[in-house]
Amino acid sequence: MLTVDNAYPFLHARGLVDRAAVLDGDLEITSSTRRNRNLTIKSETGANYVIKQPEPDAIDAQNTLRREMAFYSFCSKTAAAEPVRALLPRLAYTDSEDVLLVLDLVPRSTQLWRHYETSGPENFPVAAAREVGAALGIMHRTFAAPDLLRDVGGAGLVADPPTPLSLAYPAPDVRSYISPAALEIVQRVQSEDGMLARLDAIAARWRATTVVHGDIKLDNILVQHAAPEDGDGSAVRVYLVDWELVQKGDPAWDVAGALRDFIFFWVIFMNPELEPDQMAEQARFPLAVLQGAIRELWAGYCATNSEADEDLLARAVDYAAVRMIRTALDLSSTFPAVPAPAELLLRVASNLLADPMNGRVELFGLDKARVAA
Repeated sequence: MLTVDNAYPFLHARGLVDRAAVLDGDLEITSSTRRNRNLTIKSETGANYVIKQPEPDAIDAQNTLRREMAFYSFCSKTAAAEPVRALLPRLAYTDSEDVLLVLDLVPRSTQLWRHYETSGPENFPVAAAREVGAALGIMHRTFAAPDLLRDVGGAGLVADPPTPLSLAYPAPDVRSYISPAALEIVQRVQSEDGMLARLDAIAARWRATTVVHGDIKLDNILVQHAAPEDGDGSAVRVYLVDWELVQKGDPAWDVAGALRDFIFFWVIFMNPELEPDQMAEQARFPLAVLQGAIRELWAGYCATNSEADEDLLARAVDYAAVRMIRTALDLSSTFPAVPAPAELLLRVASNLLADPMNGRVELFGLDKARVAA
């Protein structure tokens, strides 16, 4: 496994960095661990990279990283995938035996989460939301081509519905590995009148008609700011990263991920010491501000994907509710009782599932008149 101590000779041997960067004291290598043990390589005068590698005994992480590597390799070699390749960091190197992926760092970029937060509610960057929608539309339109969708199957992409769509049916030994708070959420979902039938109906609508990222969220989208010499400091470009859950699937699933994250962003900046109604009223980012960005997201998607229609949006709204429940589960994973943000997400998801058309308007601001405009 590569470390900060042995990464340089590895990169140098493969022609990715030169000796000058070391001799000039210009090479900086840092380590960070999340799902994988990643390295970041920065140099003022040379190339800049991120290295993704799983822990040696993390079989699931190895499998998902292999999937990401195969997808990157497919896009880098397939002419028809060029529109999607433009949305990815450049592939620098892969090693299938050691399960290692090297990508270019995207210069002048920040995570979308940070871009939204630092802009604040007064100057919320709705243009970035439109670019995200456009990027998703390009990806879904590109891989909806039957020949390309067939060929990408060689990258080992599955087509089954993702696990959150079966969250109401946990494994029999669930009590042995989830927290009391997460278990309470599962039990509440199972006991709520009509909820299981509604979730079953949503899962049954899954259709694998294109390639989906599978894990669209604010952390997995980079916003690149224009170079100073370009003059327009407001211009941005987005990149989609962390493709470990890429698969054949329903395009509405990715749109739902973006919708869910706007609501999560709304909730996470609330004061958890308040009652739920007060939390919403005093949110740092008012829902009306985020709804403007949501409309731009959908407009950008429609502009780049002619398959965007009312049915796709309806599925995305349903999927967004499911993804909110999953986020509530994740937030509760280490707590004895359901924390306030998870409680509010669960309440919002329940209301959305009970009346998705009303939720589409009141929660997301996507009434037909505004969408058409």
